[in-house]
Amino acid sequence: HGSFWTNHTGKLIQETSDEDKGSTTRNFCNSSGFLSVALIPIKARGETLGLVQINDYQKNKFDSETIEFLEMICENLGLAIQNALIFSKLKEKYSRIKHLEHPITICPSCKTVKKDPKKWEGIIDFLQESLNIESIDEFCPDCLNRL
Repeated sequence: HGSFWTNHTGKLIQETSDEDKGSTTRNFCNSSGFLSVALIPIKARGETLGLVQINDYQKNKFDSETIEFLEMICENLGLAIQNALIFSKLKEKYSRIKHLEHPITICPSCKTVKKDPKKWEGIIDFLQESLNIESIDEFCPDCLNRL
């Protein structure tokens, strides 16, 4: 699932060539005394949202079952984060829609919308600002036939 882990950072550093590393490493975990290190991605619905790093001063603290368990926890964490973000967006959209519960004053001739007693704006601008709705210009069948 994209996790990385080692049970002995010193041995990893010694046995891995610069070419195999793919980039320059700082070896911060090893120089800080951490021998066991695990990097577990926080994923949800195919998207990587973050990373959990778990370190221990002792070697041999991880096995494949522990890593699988941590991956499962991080996947649930990722789903919780995504759901919270979705909820936040829905809440924002709802608050925008909620203020539209009162009748909208629309000019029957030019179809502008009354924003306040002295300000009128086009319906497209109103929808984009109030509901964050993008519009696409397309002729309806009647107008297309007429043109």
